[in-house]
Amino acid sequence: MADDHLARTIGTTCTGTGPARADFVLRKAKQARDVPELGPYLGDVAAEANRIAADPDSLVIVEGSQGTLLSLALSDDYPYTTSGNCTSAAAINDVGLNWRHLTQVIMVVKALPTRVGEGPLPNEITADDAQRRGIAEYGVVTGRPRRKADAIDYDLLGYAASLNGPTGVALTFCDHLDPTIRGRRTVGAITQRVRRVIAEVERATGAPVTMLDTGPRLDDMIPLWTE
Repeated sequence: MADDHLARTIGTTCTGTGPARADFVLRKAKQARDVPELGPYLGDVAAEANRIAADPDSLVIVEGSQGTLLSLALSDDYPYTTSGNCTSAAAINDVGLNWRHLTQVIMVVKALPTRVGEGPLPNEITADDAQRRGIAEYGVVTGRPRRKADAIDYDLLGYAASLNGPTGVALTFCDHLDPTIRGRRTVGAITQRVRRVIAEVERATGAPVTMLDTGPRLDDMIPLWTE
């Protein structure tokens, strides 16, 4: 059952993540090992992740979820947050990965930030404006329109970077920033408008932008890293 406070005040997705985490903390939640049918699929995730990561020829990728400034314990936007922390350290902690195995932290930054639910969003534009400009987005879980901004707040980005320690930045939705770059895949296609944002993102994060997302297809990307 959806929590009325979370649904109406916070704008949660009502998928049960928060209540499940609360039950886990209270030691009331059922675990996967309590379901006999799941037995063949269970294993020690932490041990396996660390075993693979210790092999120099192997790779473990840990993907975080949601924006850092939705972090429960780290955001000034509380109570308009999610039910956990959304940092690189929180992600590796969730899978039990030894920090000594960490070699890269890729910080994903939207060229035009978004937010779903309540809470502040600097530089926000109206839903009608987003539709008019062809840059409207919708939540993956709920299908709700995402609130959209037309510029990055670089002070907030710098704070998020200080919490994550990125070694590189993936700048996404560059085609929403400048539609002329949509679907392009070569460095020569990068426009001055996008270059200016790259420079500001690198200044704020202290990390190089290593890839640009330019469209909806998986290969709509411009790599910027060097060997």
